[in-house]
Amino acid sequence: MRYCLFAVAFVGWTAAFAADNTPLLAHVIDSSTNRIPSHTVAPEYPRKARRDRVEGEVQVCFDVDRNGRTHRIAVRNSTHRAFEKPSIKAVRASYFRPVSKDEELQAIKSCRVFIFSLEPVEREDDVVSEVDRLKQFAVRYTRAWNGQDPASVAAFFAAEGTLSVNGTPSVGREAIAAVVASFMSGFPDMVLTMDALDIEPDRLIFRWTFVGTNSGPEGTGNAVNFSGYEEWTIDDDGLIGVSLGNFDNDEYQRQLKNGI
Repeated sequence: MRYCLFAVAFVGWTAAFAADNTPLLAHVIDSSTNRIPSHTVAPEYPRKARRDRVEGEVQVCFDVDRNGRTHRIAVRNSTHRAFEKPSIKAVRASYFRPVSKDEELQAIKSCRVFIFSLEPVEREDDVVSEVDRLKQFAVRYTRAWNGQDPASVAAFFAAEGTLSVNGTPSVGREAIAAVVASFMSGFPDMVLTMDALDIEPDRLIFRWTFVGTNSGPEGTGNAVNFSGYEEWTIDDDGLIGVSLGNFDNDEYQRQLKNGI
């Protein structure tokens, strides 16, 4: 079976989030492989290319060893050399789920496409466009949660960003990914739904509903259906600097024990 992964990492916004009123689109990663990704890294948009408003696309192909590490990395197609080095670096830093000794290691070349894109915003539509952009960010964040790749969720946070769950903080992308992984492994069939995004002057409030069955390791086997929210503070790079997550833990524990 081959898997397709779509991951996004925002690099900037217009209006309150970018000094020159020119937003940067997400780096969109299109990965097709027979291996399941464990950690996906998006490339940084080269500063000179951003300044010169250069866009492009790079296809990088590579092998994945039994331990999930990438090797034999090479650019197959490229529209601009400026994007090749960061694309190779991103693939080299990414890794996949290991294959056990009992599983057959298929010799299938994996390829990943990185799209470097800039999008000018019509000045008279700045406010509307910014609201739409924020909503799209929340939609993509929700999709990342449903993608079974903890690192893709952590990529929405600043490098030293914070995710707090009912008052317990996790700092840095690695720690955030670990929190996300605990929910994904505990609820393999989990589905996160975005209920609303409240946009306030100094914060965003991402409201969600979580549905799943606690069938993971040491799970109770019971289904849960509960709602909560995250209060986001967005940094100057358009990433989540601080997320304060809250939900009714007593109700959550009751459902874990007794079901819905």
